[in-house]
Amino acid sequence: MTNSTGIAGDLVAETVTGLVISLSKGLHRYRDKQNDSEWERLSWQRPFEVSGSSACVVGVGELGGSVVSRLGVLGMAVEGVDIRPVSGLGLDRVYDASRIETAVSDARFVVLTTPLTEATRGLVDDDVFAAMQDDAYLVNVSRGEIVAPGALEAALNDDELAGAAVDVFHEEPLPEESKLWSMDEVIVTPHAAAQANTTATGSQHWSRQYRPLQRRRNSVESGRLSRRLQLFVFDESACGKSE
Repeated sequence: MTNSTGIAGDLVAETVTGLVISLSKGLHRYRDKQNDSEWERLSWQRPFEVSGSSACVVGVGELGGSVVSRLGVLGMAVEGVDIRPVSGLGLDRVYDASRIETAVSDARFVVLTTPLTEATRGLVDDDVFAAMQDDAYLVNVSRGEIVAPGALEAALNDDELAGAAVDVFHEEPLPEESKLWSMDEVIVTPHAAAQANTTATGSQHWSRQYRPLQRRRNSVESGRLSRRLQLFVFDESACGKSE
């Protein structure tokens, strides 16, 4: 049975897909231009094709597995990082967390989906960003504390990576003075990756899960009703004879 964590994982994975496409095509830059009524294309070198690009998903549990599945559908080559052996997700390769710098070195997108623990706190630090390609992007939909304080801003300022999409932060709401707000190649979202019409989504999900049970219940109720009708007919008949 899939629980509510599974539903949230699917919603977050959908958001990751949108962020990856936005970053690759520069769609967020066009929205910025729209706000200023500017009709101007990005340079032709800026957008790139998602299919054939590479991604490294850090943390391939239930949430990470949903992300892996969707990025694979986009035609991306996906590798993972986890503290345990992982199989069945179609990953090209899974690295131990101790080898995260190697894992991210060839990835165009590094997606953080690992839970926050003492082992993962500050996992993505200056050394990890230095190991990433300078045309790579970070997508964080896990917890802000997975990234060492100040490391992302420093990496972006030093052009160690091309940009980022960040949904979670050390301090929330993100302070007005944060440099992330003004960076053209950064997408900031307010811890909203799992946000959706959860009533409708949950209802559809639980409906699929419990439809067989509901059918059995309906069958039982139908049987009870049938027996009640039979008893009613019998009693009516008996009453007729007594008259």
